[in-house]
Amino acid sequence: MPANYAHYRFGKQLLSGMSPNDRRSIQRFRRLYDMGLHGPDIFFYYNPLIKTATGQLGGVFHAQSGQEFFARVCAQAGSEAGRVYLLGLLGHYCLDSLCHPYVEKKDADGSARHVELESEFDRYLLEADGVPQPHTYDGSAHMRLTRGECVTVALFYPPATPANINACVRNMARATRFLVGENRKRVQRLLRLTRSPAIEDQLMPEQGSDRWLWMDSEMLVLYNRALKRYPVLLSQLDEHMRTGEPLGQDFAPTFG
Repeated sequence: MPANYAHYRFGKQLLSGMSPNDRRSIQRFRRLYDMGLHGPDIFFYYNPLIKTATGQLGGVFHAQSGQEFFARVCAQAGSEAGRVYLLGLLGHYCLDSLCHPYVEKKDADGSARHVELESEFDRYLLEADGVPQPHTYDGSAHMRLTRGECVTVALFYPPATPANINACVRNMARATRFLVGENRKRVQRLLRLTRSPAIEDQLMPEQGSDRWLWMDSEMLVLYNRALKRYPVLLSQLDEHMRTGEPLGQDFAPTFG
């Protein structure tokens, strides 16, 4: 992945390079674009404490290659709303597929746990953007969809239902607000009760440290590389939808 702020920030930076038609469509369906930027991550919030079939869809879709995933979902992009969601979703894939191998490598060699590094990179970006006390930043405002928009999103993730999508998005917003609660010690205590490092590590560190300097800088290089890669992927995706041209090796990686 990276985490939520990185994906949302990435999507905002992509807008200036979009075609005028796509920018106008995004203005009309901004919620779909914003939630598309989070891709299948929304399923991790369905019920983080209990293993469910719906919750496991996050892992299922992340394990698919871009070729497999996008060849299927392009059929849902015929409507204007569907295309807008696809534009955001492609942004999620672009950033994930470039950054995730690095995150996995650092997890495997013991440098940092997976979610721990993602949370730190969010802190780093927020600090770079001039946000005071990044660990208190509430990024939940854009995490919402109408009932009709949930119908659009569900088509991308069979067998998920619109009700599943609604629950995922609502719980994602709740979890985001919970993690920046004013009583940080209480939040820490409650997270420890889960006995899950992946859940505990979602709590953003209050301060940076020398430990992260090199990893943050390397993640930023990958992030900037993804910004340049997105137009290439979009061009290939548009060609695939126009002519049926198979997606190439740029879509071979999984989400991660």
